[in-house]
Amino acid sequence: LTKKERIKEAKERIKELEKMQKDLAQQQADYEREEYAIAEFEKAKVQSIEKQVNGLFSLVEWTLFETQINGQEVPTCKATYKGVPYSDLNTAMKINAGIDIINAISKDTGVSAPIFIDHAESVTKLENTDSQLIRLIVSEEHKVLTIN
Repeated sequence: LTKKERIKEAKERIKELEKMQKDLAQQQADYEREEYAIAEFEKAKVQSIEKQVNGLFSLVEWTLFETQINGQEVPTCKATYKGVPYSDLNTAMKINAGIDIINAISKDTGVSAPIFIDHAESVTKLENTDSQLIRLIVSEEHKVLTIN
């Protein structure tokens, strides 16, 4: 009789635990759905911020967030031109990217300052700017400093 009663109690406990398992599985599914919605919101927010920032520049594109293997977005700040990182650009493109960045900052702040461009001989066409350009070039024919 004791075993029969223990078996009955065990079966009731199994039913309770199975119901609890079902409830917890539903709760987990609800949390996963919320987590997915939050992740999608974060992704949309990241894209919106990058689009807004990149709208301020004509040449340079900014990568403000990197997606990790697990899908999480990590803040970063990398300038690129047509997908090429700034550090890998040639001298001419680095100079023009720099002018583009200065133009965006000048436009945002309303302040234009002179821009000194070193190695200007390596650039055939400079990015347009409202700032005064001071070009520093190397020339064999000028043995002394010449100002034009």
